[in-house]
Amino acid sequence: MKANSILPIRLSFFLFLLAFGTSAYAFELVCPPDETVGCNENIYDLSDFGNAEYKDYSGWHDAGYPTVEYNLNHCDQGTIVRTWTVLNPYANVYVSCSQVITVGDNSSFSENNISWPLTGLEVTGCNPDLSPSALPPGYQEPTWTAGACAMIGSSYSDKVFTLSGACKKVVREWELINCCDFNAYTGHGIFKFYQEIDVIAGDLPSITCPSDITVETYDCTGGYVELPELTIPDGDCSDIVQISNDSPFASSGGANASGIYPIGTTEVTYIANYGCSTYPTVCKVNVTVIDATTPTPYCMYGVAIALMGSDTDGDGINDEGMVEVWASDLDKGSYASCDSEATLTFSFSDDPDDNVRLFTCDDVGRNDVEIWVTDEYGRQNYCNTYVRVQNNSANIEDCEDSDEYSTLSGHLKVHYGGHPGEVDVIAKGTAHQGTDELITEFELIEVYTDSFMNSSGVWLYFYETDTIFTETIVTNYPTYETHITSYGGVYTFEDLMHYHDYTIHVQASDESLSRVNLGDLVELRAYLEGIVEFTAYQKLAADMNGDGEITTADYALLQDIVNNVDGATIDTEWHFYDQAVDMENNVDEDHECEEFCKVMDLKEDTYKVNLVGYLLGDITDLEVAGVETVADALQVEEADLAELAMEYSITPNPFSSSIVLNLDKATRGEATFVLKNQAGNPVFTQEMMIDNGSNSVSIDILKPLTAGIYIYEVRTSTEFVTGKILKL
Repeated sequence: MKANSILPIRLSFFLFLLAFGTSAYAFELVCPPDETVGCNENIYDLSDFGNAEYKDYSGWHDAGYPTVEYNLNHCDQGTIVRTWTVLNPYANVYVSCSQVITVGDNSSFSENNISWPLTGLEVTGCNPDLSPSALPPGYQEPTWTAGACAMIGSSYSDKVFTLSGACKKVVREWELINCCDFNAYTGHGIFKFYQEIDVIAGDLPSITCPSDITVETYDCTGGYVELPELTIPDGDCSDIVQISNDSPFASSGGANASGIYPIGTTEVTYIANYGCSTYPTVCKVNVTVIDATTPTPYCMYGVAIALMGSDTDGDGINDEGMVEVWASDLDKGSYASCDSEATLTFSFSDDPDDNVRLFTCDDVGRNDVEIWVTDEYGRQNYCNTYVRVQNNSANIEDCEDSDEYSTLSGHLKVHYGGHPGEVDVIAKGTAHQGTDELITEFELIEVYTDSFMNSSGVWLYFYETDTIFTETIVTNYPTYETHITSYGGVYTFEDLMHYHDYTIHVQASDESLSRVNLGDLVELRAYLEGIVEFTAYQKLAADMNGDGEITTADYALLQDIVNNVDGATIDTEWHFYDQAVDMENNVDEDHECEEFCKVMDLKEDTYKVNLVGYLLGDITDLEVAGVETVADALQVEEADLAELAMEYSITPNPFSSSIVLNLDKATRGEATFVLKNQAGNPVFTQEMMIDNGSNSVSIDILKPLTAGIYIYEVRTSTEFVTGKILKL
C-alpha cells in the first residue's frame, strides 16, 4: 500500500477556519486507512500498513512513529490500533488520528482436517499396555491439518468393560478441540471419535495338577485330606485365571480341594478358565483314602491245656506228651473295626501261616504267646496272652513245671526316714483265669388286668402277680492273701504263684499309731500359717479328710485324733509308693498306690520293690520332748489351736419354713449350703458370698420340703462341716 494513494483528509477544516481564520488552513494530519487481514499475515511489522502524514505551510511531512495497541486473543485474533499525535504549531495544540487493523480467521477447521486412529484392534495378554504409544502404527493417536488461526488440542479417556475373566472391551473416546473456534454453550469446535480395543488373554494357561495322593484314616467313614492349592505359573495370567474344582467333598470349590473324603478313590478335576476361552484347561488328580484301622484283637487271657500222653516204649506208662493249639483257639471275639463281616485269620506271629503250635513236655507251665489278627487287606494287630500246659491225666514222668513260684521282697521306709516298725504286710493276689457264674434274679410285679365300678360308685381294680427273671454271667477271679510280719523294715514273700497280679498292703499297729502326736499338729499349724513347706508325702499325710486339700478342717480332725476325742477316726493303713517314683511330680490325686504298689503278671523268680510310705496324720518325726520348743516358737496354745476352725450354727433347729446360717471366723470367698435327704440326695442348694469374720445368711425357701430329718453341708474354700436338721 502506498501513502500517495491515500486521499487527503482534512481535519476540522471548518473548526480551524472559524477559530484561526484563514491562517489555520495550512495544517492537516492524515492517517492510513483501516485494514482487515488474516492471522497468517505478518502483524508484528506494521510498516507495510502505511504511515500518517501532516501538511503545513511548507508541504507534507511524515508524522513519525505511532503508538501501537494490540488487542489480540490467544489465537492472535482481534484488533491492532496505531495512533499518531503531532503538534499544530499554528494553534499550539496536539492533533491525533488512528488506524485500526482487524485480524481475523481466513481459514476454517472441520472434521475433514482430522485423521482418526484405526479401530477394531485385538490385543492379547494378561494386563497389556494399552497406552496409545504402545499400540501398533495407525492405532495410536489422531493427526490433523490446520490453518494458522486454528489451535488444536487432543485428549482421550477409556471405559473398560469386563466381560468375564480376562475378556475385556475398551472403548477409547478421543476428543479434539479447536480452541480458536470453541463455544462452550453450543459445543462448536469439539470433535469426538470412539476407538474400540478388544483384550483377550491369549494362550490358555499351563497348569500342573498335584500328584495323586493317598492318606490313611482311622475313622471308618473317611478322613481329612489336605491338598496343595493349585497355582498358575507367573507370566500365565495367574492373577486373572479362574480356578475351580468339581470335588463334592472339598471344603470350597476353588483352587483348594482339601476336605473330608470317604474311604476309596475320588477323582478330582481342576478347571482353569480365563473367561474368553471356549475350552478351559483341566487336569485331574486321584485322592485315595485308605482305611488304616487295624483289627481289634480280643484274646482269652490265659488258657490251660493238658498234654495228651504217648507210650513210646510200650510199657504202659506215658513217657511223651504233646498237644496242638491253634491261634484261633485263643480268640475271644476279635473284630475288624470298620467291617463286621470281614474275614479274619489268626496266627502266633505276623506270618498269617504261623497259625498252629505244638506243645510238649518241655513246655509244661506258662508259655507267653502273641495272637496276631490279620484282616483280608493284610492289616494286623495283636494281643498278648499265654498257654499254660499241664501234665494232668497224662501223668507223664519227668514232665513238670519247675518254675511256678516267685519271691517278692523289698524294704519299707517312712517318708521322713527310718522304717515303720512292727507291721503286718499283706500280699493280695488275683489269678488271671476266672470261672463264670450264672446268677439268676427274679422280681415279683403286679400286673393290672381289669376293673369295674360297684353299685356304690367305687372303682375296683384287679391285679395278677407276675415274675420277671434276669440272668447275668459274672466272672469270678480267685483271690488270696498272704500275711507276714515285718520288724526291721524288710518284707519277703516266698512261694507266690507265677502270673498272678499282686498288691502290697501294710497295716498299721498300735506302735505305728503312736507316731501321730502333738508334733504333727504343730507342724500342720506351721504349714497353714505359711511358716514351713511340705513335701509331697507330708501333703498326703496331712490330708486328714481325704478331700485333696489341706485346710483348717484337716487341722481340726488331727486335733481330735491327737486328743483322743470319741468318734474321731481315720484310716490306719500305711500307704506306700515305689521309691523310684518322683513323688514331687507324680502325686497320685486319689492318694492310692494303684500304679506304684501293684506288681502285674508276676513271672520273675525273684522280684524286688522298695517302698516309701506315709501314715495318715504322721507328718513329722518331731519327738514329744521337742514339741514344747516348737510350740513356743510359734506361740501356740491349745486355745489358740482351736481358733483355726470356723464356727457355725443353724437356727432354728427344728425349723418350719426358713433358717439362718451363722458363720464366724470365716474366710472371705464363696460358700455353698446343701441340704440332702436321708438317702444322700441333694434337695436344696444355695451358693453365697461371705466376708471375713461373722456372717448371717437367711435361707427362706424351704417351706415346700416334707417333714423329716435332713443332712446339711456347709463348704467354703477352707472348711467343710456337716450335721442334721429337723423339718417340722
